[in-house]
Amino acid sequence: MGKEKSELWMAISKASTTGFTILCSIGVCMGLGYAVDYYAGIHPWGLLLGGLIGGFLGLYGVIRQYM
Repeated sequence: MGKEKSELWMAISKASTTGFTILCSIGVCMGLGYAVDYYAGIHPWGLLLGGLIGGFLGLYGVIRQYM
């Protein structure tokens, strides 16, 4: 039973790390996109592009982490 609990906690840890990595990547890139929107006056394109770039970077980071 101890080994099963350990495997369960490892799976939970990997899942939460994956979600946190993607969420932070999207959040940071959207924040940068918002700043670009504010200073360049191109609202909402920087925010949208930042979200897309953040999503791709987050997925890339997760894939690279588990390969």
